[in-house]
Amino acid sequence: MKKLGLVALALFGSAAVASPIQINSGYGTTAQFSGLGATNLPVTSTYTHGLGAGAVTHANDLIGQLLSFSDIGSGDIGQLFPLLGASATAGYGSDWKLSFSYQVSGTAEFIDGILPPGFCPPAPAGACADGNLVGGTFNGQEVFGAFDGIAPTFTSGVFSFFYEDLNTNTSTQVLGLNLLSASASAFNPNVVFNAGVDYSWYAGGNAFVENFFMDVNSGNSFFDLYTQGNGTTINFRADFNVDPNYIPVCADAACLELVRTTDLNISGVFSVPEPTSIAILGAGLLGMGFAARRRRSNKAA
Repeated sequence: MKKLGLVALALFGSAAVASPIQINSGYGTTAQFSGLGATNLPVTSTYTHGLGAGAVTHANDLIGQLLSFSDIGSGDIGQLFPLLGASATAGYGSDWKLSFSYQVSGTAEFIDGILPPGFCPPAPAGACADGNLVGGTFNGQEVFGAFDGIAPTFTSGVFSFFYEDLNTNTSTQVLGLNLLSASASAFNPNVVFNAGVDYSWYAGGNAFVENFFMDVNSGNSFFDLYTQGNGTTINFRADFNVDPNYIPVCADAACLELVRTTDLNISGVFSVPEPTSIAILGAGLLGMGFAARRRRSNKAA
């Protein structure tokens, strides 16, 4: 993962509070809101290994192996929150809606048991490595045991949001996000993505796109803030929950790939630092530069 993204997130982490925003849709302007929500969205994960054809017949055979993975998902945003009343949504859900798609990739490991065998007694049953990831079935598919799971490391990701006009059946991309960092637990199917607003995909010349997302506090659009050089300051935190936590199954006869398709729930908030936060950050960076110059001067003396 690019270090620049991680640095940007750390610098502005103190300002990661949900910011009130509005949407200028083709059917009016929404009331202020801060979050997006969606439920029961399908996501497909693909895991690949380098052990060769026929070496794997079940996910159990890949315990402890470093795998490459990619996640692809898409769906509709079901909720702008908090909003009350039909008029506050400016026709959302009846005249227009937001859809999104994403793709993230990285490496992963299937983890068998939260504790090694020597530490088991008197640990809970199933907390130790036993060579078996299966904890039962749900809808006829195997699911991970309570102390087994997938430990992912995310290296890249792109998120795209689209305006869907339900009366004209047209779709327009209105926002892009690049993954800055992510955190996840092997034994909990929750993932937190932190992404930065990005318009590098945008060719320009569309006032609708440029004024779609508005930051209420500054009165500027996301596009304006991005083009003013503050693109990395607009963060989007998305909390993903995958439930049930299915075990990937072989996708081909040679089992060179394993896949799983499961349901995804998401809640996400945007954060745009106040101008004072940016000013304080700038002063801090200037102070760091001054201190460095003093050290160099003292060393030269």
